[in-house]
Amino acid sequence: MLLAAGLLLLPATATGQGTGTVTLTATPALIKFNTTPVAVGGTFSGVQNVAGVRVTLQRATFPFTRFRAFARTQTDASGAFAFTVTPAVNTHYAAVAAGKPTVRSQPVGVLVLRQVTIKLSTATPRARHPIRVAGYVYPKEPGDAVELQYETAAGWHTVQSDRTYSVDTTRSAYAFTRAAPRKRTRLRVVLPDDGQHPPSASGVRTLRPR
Repeated sequence: MLLAAGLLLLPATATGQGTGTVTLTATPALIKFNTTPVAVGGTFSGVQNVAGVRVTLQRATFPFTRFRAFARTQTDASGAFAFTVTPAVNTHYAAVAAGKPTVRSQPVGVLVLRQVTIKLSTATPRARHPIRVAGYVYPKEPGDAVELQYETAAGWHTVQSDRTYSVDTTRSAYAFTRAAPRKRTRLRVVLPDDGQHPPSASGVRTLRPR
């Protein structure tokens, strides 16, 4: 699986400041858009009464400089708390436990891969005849860079680049047209890291020229 270059997940657990301690984890920390919910939770400890403490979940999206309150809950008898989130873009979360002073965890990060579909006009084209490779990208982000890649002995190689374009309220699209290769070739479509998402790839398809 392609991983983000330059976007590092923050520590999975952390210690807050002031009276008491807040830990926070996010599982899983890498998801595909609109397919997997993320469990974000932790424990408030280090004080005499940890039950019924209000916990506010904060979130920040790229460039991760401003956290805003997103959801609230209360700790149970053991000091545990939990949230379920479905981020659409790379997001950092932090938990703040009410008190005097408040206690804040350090952030944890969740990376969100884009969904990239792929469809060939034909999988068995005539060599050097035009083929079309097209598909959709979720969530909608028109103008994203998109690359058509062929597999070679040295690895994946970009043979054509373009930008996604708007289709409707939920998705963007892309389309490549080029001459079919002379021999059997595996291909895929990749969207590079854009800050809001790590590099995201379609499934792999195979061309078998006649």
